[in-house]
Amino acid sequence: MPIRLIVDDPSRMVVGVATGTLTLEELIDFLREFLAAAKSGYRKIIDFSACEPVFDADGLAELVKLRSQLRPDGPSGPLALVIGDHQSSLGKAFADLTSDDRPASVFRSIHEARRWIADHSATEKLRR
Repeated sequence: MPIRLIVDDPSRMVVGVATGTLTLEELIDFLREFLAAAKSGYRKIIDFSACEPVFDADGLAELVKLRSQLRPDGPSGPLALVIGDHQSSLGKAFADLTSDDRPASVFRSIHEARRWIADHSATEKLRR
């Protein structure tokens, strides 16, 4: 699978790193694998910067719709999407389609995404 999933249970963090060509079917398989792992409440960073997605905004909308159908009850953790310079249309589509049920944002570097996720982690601890 072109997306490697790294789960860190002690820090409640999931990192997905995509490489090579990424099809919508592979992304849907990744979503199913992730949901089966029951980690929806974890903070998430998905790094697409080193892959070449071969789907468009309509495909991404299909994925978002499927996520809402399959999503377990309970809160979803924040999601940071890292994209490369050649993927600005993917970033815009993600920003347009992301629902309001959790914080989500698009970044150009993994470092920015990690800082943002850390800030949201501090905010979550204050809410508890």
